[in-house]
Amino acid sequence: MYLYRHFDKDGSLLYVGQSIKPLDRLRQHKECSHWFDDIVTVKIERFSTRSDAIQAERKAIYEEKPLHNIRRPTHQPEQYEALEEVNDADWSRFELVRKIAFRPTYTLQQLANVLQTSAPEIIRLWNENKLGYVVVGTRYTRWGEKPKQRTTGWQLISYLENLTNEQDDHR
Repeated sequence: MYLYRHFDKDGSLLYVGQSIKPLDRLRQHKECSHWFDDIVTVKIERFSTRSDAIQAERKAIYEEKPLHNIRRPTHQPEQYEALEEVNDADWSRFELVRKIAFRPTYTLQQLANVLQTSAPEIIRLWNENKLGYVVVGTRYTRWGEKPKQRTTGWQLISYLENLTNEQDDHR
């Protein structure tokens, strides 16, 4: 797990985040972040566990005050301590919801990017009814007509909540 920081030409901290694949996340910022073109330097720090990376991200957001993090605690130490009490599942859910809030629907490749998996894995999830989708038209292939499928943001949230609940059940 990695913690990354994006800086502008003056060395001002633009954004702090954590990801399994920070370079893939950087590509997502290119698509969705109005401040992407200001990035001049990216610093990446490796952590041995996801929990450590999440804690480091929380601390960095609080102490370093990046310009574009969506949820930044105020400068009140007692509010930072309250943030520390948020469990990893809640913080992860917030992070995932933040990622998917940018699009009302997702294509196959967009889903693969957000979930950091492959297109065949997304198709498997669709086929097994683990991840919902809507049909938004027809595409034509050499094998004939195929439905054009998209997953809505709400379907993605539902899938992620189910994953979280399954993980909680296994603890």
